[in-house]
Amino acid sequence: MAESGDTFAQYTLGVMYRNGWDVPQDLVQALKWLSLAMSRSSPGSDRNVASLARTDVAAKLTVAEREEAEKEARDWFDELARRGSAAR
Repeated sequence: MAESGDTFAQYTLGVMYRNGWDVPQDLVQALKWLSLAMSRSSPGSDRNVASLARTDVAAKLTVAEREEAEKEARDWFDELARRGSAAR
């Protein structure tokens, strides 16, 4: 569901990666999914919660790790756009 764009699933997956719940702890992946959830949520409490979690994770990463997570998030958006174009 997260890969398909469900923001709640993206947030949940980010938290799972942050905490190592049922997946290996991976703060880069956590930042990627939390960033996607934050950027795609409507303004309000959901976006605020994702933003707080994202800020917490980002503070624990190096600049290079944050850049890697940002690149992976951009790649996700590029793939979403590609799939949208292919469906037309």
